[in-house]
Amino acid sequence: YNTADTESAQTICALFDKTDSGYKGQFISNRSGYVPPECEIITVTQEGSFYEYRCGENAFIGKEKEANKIFSDIADRYNSLKAKVEAVGGERPTIFSGEMHGGNWHAVGGKNYLAQIFRDAGADYVIDDDNTGGLPIDFETIYAKAAKADYWRILNSYSGEFSYEALQKSEPRNVMFKAFRDRKVIYCNMKTTPYYEISPVMPDKVLADFIAIFHPEVMPKGYTPTFYKLL
Repeated sequence: YNTADTESAQTICALFDKTDSGYKGQFISNRSGYVPPECEIITVTQEGSFYEYRCGENAFIGKEKEANKIFSDIADRYNSLKAKVEAVGGERPTIFSGEMHGGNWHAVGGKNYLAQIFRDAGADYVIDDDNTGGLPIDFETIYAKAAKADYWRILNSYSGEFSYEALQKSEPRNVMFKAFRDRKVIYCNMKTTPYYEISPVMPDKVLADFIAIFHPEVMPKGYTPTFYKLL
């Protein structure tokens, strides 16, 4: 988002909630907190596995045609990968997500976009509920759901080289998970990868990373991950 107003010539983030009448929310700056008046209301349209966000009714920088082409290309790449996974079929691994912080396990809900990406990549997420955001749960609850899960996804900001030793040190009970013992932790370090800055506009890359792990036969030989790789 960029306008003649130099205050808003920066990255803009969206906060929104699902209500009975649809999605409602607002755009906010991720730096100054300034909210351009044109961005007080957003509309959200679901396009398959994607959500298209529109800020007001105007094209602010006169690039709507180019933007639509970029969006369409991302959707095409994403849906092409998803179709390849569906064509392969076969066994679907299970996956869980999150870590212990401050006495709670922080996981994504069953209707979160990441849970959908897991499913589109050919895996089953262990949490099956209607939560679209995140949820703090206790260790016993996540262990009951994920003790025998095949994979474990972790996203954090770790100073240095993250390892299974570091994961065990952060929470000794982590060794109880099958995914830990089998060395099947899928990891992204935000210290070295600008995950939240670019992954929202690269869902096809996120999907590809998971497919390369769950169903490597679908991806080209020598595939290089963008965000996630096995720890």
